Amino acid sequence: MKEIVRRIGSKKAAIIGTVIILFLVLLSLIGPSLNEFEYDAVNVVDQHIKPNARYWFGTDILGRDLWTRVFQGTKVSLYVACLAVIIDMTIGIVYGVISGYYGGWLDIILQRILEIVEGIPTVVLVTLLMLIMKPGLTTITIALVFAGWINMSRLVRAQVLKLREMEYVLSAKTMGASDFYIIFREILPNVAGQIVIMAMMSIPQAIFLEAYLSFMGLGIPDPMASLGSLINTGFQSMLLYPYMVLIPVTVFVALVVSFNLIADGLRDILDKGTEDTVS
Repeated sequence: MKEIVRRIGSKKAAIIGTVIILFLVLLSLIGPSLNEFEYDAVNVVDQHIKPNARYWFGTDILGRDLWTRVFQGTKVSLYVACLAVIIDMTIGIVYGVISGYYGGWLDIILQRILEIVEGIPTVVLVTLLMLIMKPGLTTITIALVFAGWINMSRLVRAQVLKLREMEYVLSAKTMGASDFYIIFREILPNVAGQIVIMAMMSIPQAIFLEAYLSFMGLGIPDPMASLGSLINTGFQSMLLYPYMVLIPVTVFVALVVSFNLIADGLRDILDKGTEDTVS
């Protein structure tokens, strides 16, 4: 970790991405409270007002303040995506470790289950869940979890299959170390870098999927807001009031690109560390 912190200073793109993410997180926390408006406050007198001194981002079709709604939506999108990724990591790590470490018939059964789940198109699975369950944060988080843990489990399994044959793992087994000790002290620390990179790459994917569901009308219900629902609402009035879609799209793109920059930077750093270790 010390080496990663030292080397990350040379990755300007990753630093820029981190600064943007921190800035947007800060705005999502304090932005809605910087003016007098609530995110769900309707004012039919002030419909479709362009950005001005009072309404910094303008208003939507119901006269609701877009500044408040955009950063309230940013908070919701980040919360849903990060929560889904944390759950994905937990499920994927446990599933991948069990499958890769113990192998044999257990690995065969777990991989056949994985193939069945993976064979179901993500959009179909998520749409069915959204239709069966009541729309809301909990429902969309569960839908994102169903779609996201498979890649994490495959990554962890592949790394565990390789590491379990390493000399230091075999030495620990010879000395009588328990499976729990070997997994958590010998294997997982050496997979942590790949897990972090996968998690950072999964966050923009989760944000995009949440935005897609909201854009299709299957996500966060009104009057709650997410970036996807705001883009959907703005898209309907894009020709007359382009600011309604351009503003949330800009925030959405900034989030996705910034997380990708951070993930790419971490991947380069860890790859460099691996090369140095080998040399």
